[in-house]
Amino acid sequence: MLDLLIVCGTSAFFFIGAFNYDIGTLNEMGPGFLPAVFGGVGLFLGAIVFLLELKPAGARSNEKSDIQWPLREFAFIAVSILIFSILLEHLGLFLTAFLSILVCSGASHERYNWRRTMAWALALSSITCVVFIFALGLSMKFLPPWM
Repeated sequence: MLDLLIVCGTSAFFFIGAFNYDIGTLNEMGPGFLPAVFGGVGLFLGAIVFLLELKPAGARSNEKSDIQWPLREFAFIAVSILIFSILLEHLGLFLTAFLSILVCSGASHERYNWRRTMAWALALSSITCVVFIFALGLSMKFLPPWM
């Protein structure tokens, strides 16, 4: 139940805080639009989970469940985000995304297949560059200056 309270509290924080900014319209979104939408969706989903968790008193179990936290997977994903944030300016979007995807692949439970991992990393890095640099026109380096 604590995790549900954290999700609902965080969603409420962003939902309420979003109204300090201009919300705008669907055609001209303001800076408060996405926090309001995501906060509202988080509150809605939290309410649904809360209602599904309500059980009659006889159906509840007082036993604590054995929760296995996926620390290994969390570590790989956290390091991948850290690598992306540190190396983006120095290596450009393509190489940084490529390295981040390679590190993230360590979180998988499947048997490691380096060919498939390289193919996915190449494809996802290419799509990322096409979307963010070429289609959206963001001012990011594609490759580092020394290449």
